[in-house]
Amino acid sequence: MKKEKLRHFKNTLILMVFLLTSIVSSQAQQRIRGKITNADSAKPLAGVSIYQKNDKSQGYIFTDRDGNFELFITQPTDIINLGISLIGFTPLDTVINIQELSTNKRLILKLKEESTTIENIDVLVSTGYQALSKERSTGSYTYIDNNKFNQQISTDVLSRLEATANGLMFDRGTSSSPRISIRGLSTLQSNMTEPLIVLDNFPYDGDLDNINPNDVESITILKDAAAASIWGAKAANGVIVITTKKGKQNQPLQVDFSANSSIVNKPNLFYTRAISSSDFIDVEHMLYTNGFYNNDINSNSRPALSPVVELLIKRETASAAEIAQIDSEINALRNHDVRNDFDKYIYQRGIKQQYNLNLRGGSQIMGWSLAAGYDNNTDNLDAGYKRVNLRFQNQISPIKNLNITSGLTFTQSKSASGRQGIGEVTARSGGLYPYARFANEDGKPLAIVKDWRYPYIETFGDGRLLDWRYYPLEDYKSIEGTNDLADLLANIGVNYRLPNGFNIDLKYQYERQNTENRNNQGVDSYFARNYINGRAEIDGTGNIIFRVPPGGIVDYTDTKLSAHNLRGQLNYDKIFGKHSITAILGGEIRETMPISHSSRTYGFDENTYTSGRVDYTVQYPHSITGARTFIEDRTFASHKNIRFASFYANAAYTYNKRYTVSASARRDASNLFGFKTNDRWNPLWSAGFSWSVSEEGFYGQTLMKDYLPYLKFRLSYGYSGNIHPSLASATTIQYYGNSPYTMLPYARFDNYANPKLKWETTGMFNAGLDFRSKNNRIQGSIEYYRKRSTDLFSAVPIDYTSGIGTMAVKNVASMKGYGWDISLNSININKGFKWETEVNFSTNKDEVIDYYRYSERASTVFTSVTPSISGIKGKPVYPMLSYKWAGLDPTNGMARGYLDGEISSDYRNLTGENTTVDDLVYHGSAIPTMFGSIGNTFTWKGFSASVRIMYKFDYYFRKATISYNSLYRNWQGHSDYSSRWQSPGDELITDIPAVIYPASTQAENFYRYTEPFVLKGDHIRLQYINFSYRLDQASWKQLPFSSLQLFVNASNLGILWKANKEGLDPDYGYSTNMLIPPNTYSLGIRINM
Repeated sequence: MKKEKLRHFKNTLILMVFLLTSIVSSQAQQRIRGKITNADSAKPLAGVSIYQKNDKSQGYIFTDRDGNFELFITQPTDIINLGISLIGFTPLDTVINIQELSTNKRLILKLKEESTTIENIDVLVSTGYQALSKERSTGSYTYIDNNKFNQQISTDVLSRLEATANGLMFDRGTSSSPRISIRGLSTLQSNMTEPLIVLDNFPYDGDLDNINPNDVESITILKDAAAASIWGAKAANGVIVITTKKGKQNQPLQVDFSANSSIVNKPNLFYTRAISSSDFIDVEHMLYTNGFYNNDINSNSRPALSPVVELLIKRETASAAEIAQIDSEINALRNHDVRNDFDKYIYQRGIKQQYNLNLRGGSQIMGWSLAAGYDNNTDNLDAGYKRVNLRFQNQISPIKNLNITSGLTFTQSKSASGRQGIGEVTARSGGLYPYARFANEDGKPLAIVKDWRYPYIETFGDGRLLDWRYYPLEDYKSIEGTNDLADLLANIGVNYRLPNGFNIDLKYQYERQNTENRNNQGVDSYFARNYINGRAEIDGTGNIIFRVPPGGIVDYTDTKLSAHNLRGQLNYDKIFGKHSITAILGGEIRETMPISHSSRTYGFDENTYTSGRVDYTVQYPHSITGARTFIEDRTFASHKNIRFASFYANAAYTYNKRYTVSASARRDASNLFGFKTNDRWNPLWSAGFSWSVSEEGFYGQTLMKDYLPYLKFRLSYGYSGNIHPSLASATTIQYYGNSPYTMLPYARFDNYANPKLKWETTGMFNAGLDFRSKNNRIQGSIEYYRKRSTDLFSAVPIDYTSGIGTMAVKNVASMKGYGWDISLNSININKGFKWETEVNFSTNKDEVIDYYRYSERASTVFTSVTPSISGIKGKPVYPMLSYKWAGLDPTNGMARGYLDGEISSDYRNLTGENTTVDDLVYHGSAIPTMFGSIGNTFTWKGFSASVRIMYKFDYYFRKATISYNSLYRNWQGHSDYSSRWQSPGDELITDIPAVIYPASTQAENFYRYTEPFVLKGDHIRLQYINFSYRLDQASWKQLPFSSLQLFVNASNLGILWKANKEGLDPDYGYSTNMLIPPNTYSLGIRINM
C-alpha cells in the first residue's frame, strides 16, 4: 500500500514538473515591470487595470496587492500606449518609450484620487456557482481577503477565521471540541451544526486539515438565504466558500515563497483545579479510618490501592520505628505535586514549521499556477504531524470563446502519537492520585499504581508473566499510533462563450481520500501486557497458558472516500443601457462513497510482521478476578453510498445601477430522503431586493451625499436545508464482524424504514444597510435577520409492538432565532502614518418552539457538566439551568434547595419526579449571544502592526467542582475541597458542602448543578499581534526581489478581562483537567519575485 502511494506521489510530481517546464518555456516575451501608487499618499494600489491600447490581443492585466505589475510586449515596437484605471481615481493614459527604460528600471506610475468619489474596488464574492459583484448583490456575505487571512499563522484554514469573520463563532462551551456556527444554530442535533465547506466551486468531502492555508486567495461566507439557498438541502448552517490562488492569462511569471517557524509554549498545568496532595492524603486517612477500603483490601479482585493506603495497611502491624518511617514517607508525599512531574518530564515546547512555494504565470492563451507546501509540527506532547501539499491549476483558451480549466491537488499527511499528558496518564477509573511520582531524584522512571494492587502483582505468576507495572515515562515509547492520509482532488471545466451574453459551463470533480489509522500497542506497552496477563491461565502443573499470544496488539482502521461531482450550467450576464441581468440555470449530480474497515491483531511482531491466533468463541477467566469474558474481536465494516441530484436557478436584475431584484430556486433529491419526499416538487427558494439609495438623483441634492456618498439597502427571504448523512429513509444494517457464538458474520439495524424522512428546512429574513463615507474613511454594514427552522429531526415515541424499539427520528421539531451583524471599518489616520480599525459585532438568540421531551423531570437536563440540548419550549437550544439554591445548612454544611417552596435537603425528591424543568432557575444562554472582534492596524512606511481582540458576552458556563464520589472511588479531586464547609459560620463564606461520608450520589447530583456553580462567561481575549516589515524595489533598488516581508506573530495571548472572579477562562473552565491553549510565537518571511 505504501509503495503504491509513493509511486502515485512520484507520478503526480513528474506530471506537475513536466507541465510547469512546458509552460515556463513559453514565457519568452519581453517584459516591463512597474508599480502604481496613490499620488497623494504613495500607497500601493491593488486591482488597477492596465490595457495596452496598441496591442488589443493582450487584454487587461491587474496590479497585485502590492501595486506591482508586469507587461508582455509581444509585438516589435518602441512605443506602448497604456490605459490605466481604478474606481475612485482619475483614469490615466500614458505613452512609454521602451528604449528609454534600462534593463532593471521599473515604471513608477501614480494615480490621483477623484475628489467626488471614494476609494473602492468592487469585490467579487464567490458563491461556488458564480462570482458576483458585491455592489450588485442582494445577499449577505462576509469577504476575507488574502491580507487579512494571512495576519494569523496556522496549519489549517478555519482557525484563521475565528477572529476575523463577521457572524462566525467558535463555541467551546457545549462540546469538548469547538463547534463552528454562522449566525447561530439552525438545528437541534448537536452533530449537524457545521457549515458547508465549498472549495473551488464544489463541496469538499475530505479532511479539512488537507487544505493548505497558503493556497487560499480569499474566503466568502454566505450568511443569508439569498446568498446560501442556492446550495439547497446543505446550506442551513451557512456556507464557507474557499477560493484558491490561480494564474491568469497574460500574467508574467510570479514566484511567491513563504516560510515561518512557530514556538508553542508549554501549557500552564497549574490552571487545572486539582486537589492538593496534602488534602488528598487527609481524605485517604479519613476513608481508611472509616473502613472505606476494607472491601478492596479483602477482595480477591485485588483492585488498585494508592501508595498512601498501602502504607496505612503496613502501618497497622509496624513497629514504633517503622511507624515513624511510614509517617515520614507519607508527609513527604504531601509536598509532591504530580503536575510538576508532568511539566518536567512530559510536556515540552512545541515547534511548527511551514514552507510554501507558489508559481503563477500566463501567456496570451494560458494561465497556470503551481504550488507546493510542507508542514512539520511537533506539539507539546511530542506528537508529530507532517503534511505535503502539491497543487497545479491551469486554464487555457485554445480558440476564441472557449476556456478550459483543470486542476490537480495532492495531499499527503502523517500524524504520530506522542506522550500521554494530563487526563491520559490515569490510574484507578480514570483518575490519578496527585502525589504520583514519575521519576526518582536521578531521573530514573518510576512505576505508578494503575489497575491492580502493587504488592500483589509483584509476586503474582512467580515472574513468569509479563511485567505488570506501569511506567508513564516509558509507556509511550512502546505505543505507535499513526494516521496516514493521502488525498487526490482532480477537476476539469469547460466554458464556452455564446453570443448575446450567454455562456455554458460544464464542470467535473473527482476526489479520492485514503486514510489508514494504526495503533500498535507494543508488547512492552502497559495496555498489551495488562491484556495478555489478564487472559493468561495457570494450569494444574503451574504452567502459564497465554490465551492471548505475547506481542503487540494492533488496532487498524482503513477508510476510503471517493466522491464524484458533475455540473452543467448555463450562465447569462448582460448589460444593455440601464438594464443588467445575471442568471444561471443548471443541474448537478453528486455521489459520495465512504468505506471503512476495522480490525484488531494480537501477538504482533514488528520485526517479522507476523501475528498470533486467538479463539474468539471461548470465554476465558481473568487471571486475577476470575471474571469470564470473550477476547475482543474488533472487526467492523461500513459502506455507504450517498447520492444527490439537483436542479437550480438563480437570477438578478439591476435597473439603472439602483434597483436589484434576485431570485433563486433549487430542488434536491437524494437516496437519504424518503420516496415521498423525492416524489414531491418542493424547491428551496429565495428572493431578494436591493436599493442603491446613493444613486438616486434626489440623494445627490442632499447633504448626505457629502458624508455618505454610498448607501445601499438590502432585503432577502428564503429557505435552505440541512441533512444528516447517517440518517436514511431505507432500512440499513451495519456489520460488526463475527459472532463469538456462531463465528458467522452478524449485523445490527442502523436505520429503519422512514419513507417520509426529508431535510430540515430553515427560512431566513435578512435586512441590511451598506454605507461608505467620503474617501472611505468609514464603511460598513448593519444587518438584522430572523430565521425559523422546521421539520427538524427529533426522536418521538412509536408503537413498541413494531419490534424496532420505542423511539424513531422524524421531522417534528422546530426552533427560531434572530440577531444582528454589524461590521464597521474606519481609517482613523491616513497620512505618512496610517491607522485603520475593524469592528465586528454580532448577536444571536435562539428559542425552541417544538420538541418532544420524554420526561419533564429536572434531572434529565443535567446529563453532563457541559450543557446539552434540553428541548425546553421557550428556552434557548442550549440553556443554562440550575437547581434553586438555599445555601448550606449551618449545622452540618449540607447543600440545601427548595422543595414545594420550602428549604429542604431531601435530595431524592429535589432531583426526583417532584422537581420539573419549570422549577429550575434559568440563567440565560450557554452560548454567547453577543460576540465579535476589534482589530487595529498601524502602518508607517514599510512597518505594519496589527492587534486583534475577541469578545464574547451575555452567556453562562458551569464550573467544575468537587465530587466526593469521584474523589473516593476514582481519585479525581478538585481544589474546591479546600474551601469546603468545616464548621458553623463557614456557610457565610463558602458554597462548597461539607465532606459527605458515605458519599451520596443524590446529594452530588443536586449541589453540582445548583446556582453557585454557574458563572458569567463574558470575557475579552487578546487573540493575536502581528508585526511586519516590508521592502520593495521602489524603496531599495538593490533588492533582488519584487518585495520581501519579515513578520513576527504572537497568538493565544490570554484573557484581558473576564466577568467571573475565580480566574477561570470560560472557554476552558467546565472540566478539572482542561488546559488553556498556550502562547504561540511565530517568525517568518514572504518573498515575491
